Amino acid sequence: MRHSGFLLLLFLFSCGRVHNHFTDQIGAVSKGKPKLTADATVLKEKWARTINDDPKINISFSTVQLLSEKSGEYYLFATDLDAEHKARIDLVEDKGILYEKKINDGGMTVVCFGCSSSESLISDCVPQLDLSSNSWFCTDCGTDDCNKSTTYSATSILGSAE
Repeated sequence: MRHSGFLLLLFLFSCGRVHNHFTDQIGAVSKGKPKLTADATVLKEKWARTINDDPKINISFSTVQLLSEKSGEYYLFATDLDAEHKARIDLVEDKGILYEKKINDGGMTVVCFGCSSSESLISDCVPQLDLSSNSWFCTDCGTDDCNKSTTYSATSILGSAE
């Protein structure tokens, strides 16, 4: 009887484990290299649909990439080349699988836009996290103003992306 009681407690403990990510697999990490495993077209559509709830923004993503910071953090980076929007969603690695990170139990994406003179898709007018203040900003883009919009969702930004 003690043995079954221990198994019950173990089961309840493992079921009650709270994750800092959503359940849909976005990618995987193999030998330190991230690889997108979800359908890129579906990701772009779901991501844009969530952001387009903001009347200031009308996005149709051209590209989506799975990238990593020097610190080892992974994120999705998407661009709308026509409207010069760049967006980011942070990911969490759990046992080699990448998932959308939960922020206050919901989803979050940051979009930077308004920089028509951007020379670099990866470094100009892109969302960055200031680790000292734990706040998001958009990197400089020269002569134009780079604007930031943050979208929060009570659920995953990407929804069921598989």
